[in-house]
Amino acid sequence: MKKVKIGVISDTHLYGFDPTFKRIVDRYFKEMDLIIHAGDLVDWKVTEIFRGKDLVVVCGNSDSSNVRVNAPKKRILEIEGYSIGVIHGKGPPFGILKRVRREFPELPHCIIFGHTHRALKKVVNGTLFFNPGAYKKGLMNLFKGSIGILEVERHRGIRAEIINYKLD
Repeated sequence: MKKVKIGVISDTHLYGFDPTFKRIVDRYFKEMDLIIHAGDLVDWKVTEIFRGKDLVVVCGNSDSSNVRVNAPKKRILEIEGYSIGVIHGKGPPFGILKRVRREFPELPHCIIFGHTHRALKKVVNGTLFFNPGAYKKGLMNLFKGSIGILEVERHRGIRAEIINYKLD
């Protein structure tokens, strides 16, 4: 059985190369089979940091036109027999789980989203809702910078981890 390791990030809000972000990607996503960016990349040039890695991106509400042209609003991935929906999300934090859920008529095993800048790992009616948080501290510095890791293994399920880190 193959275990697929996925690095998950959202809400980087960067306009180009950022050496600190590059160090975080190199450190935490080095051994990943895939990286998912759940929106608000802001500028497509930021994808250069992920060069040589398999990357899936969806667009968010703050993304520039060059991201909107290159990334869809939402995606469904099939990995080791599990469906994973990826979307950014919109609106206020309250009720976001219901809003992102409505975007996927055929309920996936996992929904990855961003937008709130607040990390979340929660199972509702058998579906894992996973928000890796934001690259930098979230709203008014209430939340720490964070990223996520998913491990998907056929017949064993999806394991999710949120990693809070300090920016150096």
